[in-house]
Amino acid sequence: MEKIRRLESSKSINDIIKISEINNSTFDHFIPLFVRQALASSGEVFVSEEGGSLRGLYIYDPIEETGTCFTNSTSTAKNFYSLGLGAEFFSEIKFKEGAKIEKINYLNISSYENSLSIKNPVEILNSSKIYDIIKFLKKAYHKVNEKWVAVAMETGEKCFCCKVDNHIVGMGWISPFMNLARLHSLYVEPEYRYISIGKDLLISRLYYAAHSGINKVISEIPEQSIYSQRIATGQGFRNDGFIYNYLRTESDNNRA
Repeated sequence: MEKIRRLESSKSINDIIKISEINNSTFDHFIPLFVRQALASSGEVFVSEEGGSLRGLYIYDPIEETGTCFTNSTSTAKNFYSLGLGAEFFSEIKFKEGAKIEKINYLNISSYENSLSIKNPVEILNSSKIYDIIKFLKKAYHKVNEKWVAVAMETGEKCFCCKVDNHIVGMGWISPFMNLARLHSLYVEPEYRYISIGKDLLISRLYYAAHSGINKVISEIPEQSIYSQRIATGQGFRNDGFIYNYLRTESDNNRA
């Protein structure tokens, strides 16, 4: 019978490495980083086991009320979902209808030949600007785990931004981990969209990756974001799978 237990510290990181070896997920390479960041920022990490074998991993942020499971088992994904944690549940496995779909895109950065040709100035913010970063993220996403921002920067993530009149109007992150990198959390204020800020943040992060020993970059883009998909395709990204975002309903919580 499959059992779920909660990891209390990063001392159990060997469990995570084993999961990343058997999961066959696009994000396997990043799982140890995700776990370290979660445990250092008041997140919760759960492992599913059956007969002494690891079946999957679930990372939950109680502040942002989002969780992501990493498994190649439909039953394990359902078991994590039945924990009833949070408002959003992400999984690479489709196990019920009604999910929002995000395309997982990849780019072999070794073949990326574009120069740093951008229309808007882009800068990398350091930890001295953490207050400004958190302020912008709260405006963009409302619920933000402030501890995660500090931990992310401590673990090597880079925060790129565009400013207008010294005011941040666009932001995007890159998570370099060994020879891979993940682009995430791109947001541009509505009144500043369609003037190449999103594209410039993408190009700047790709340029950074290409000059930092990165071999491959991945990024998740909502299926309905046609403009962002078009820009990514134009830079050479190709589809590598899907991730499903399940918005939990009150009836789901009552059944959990």
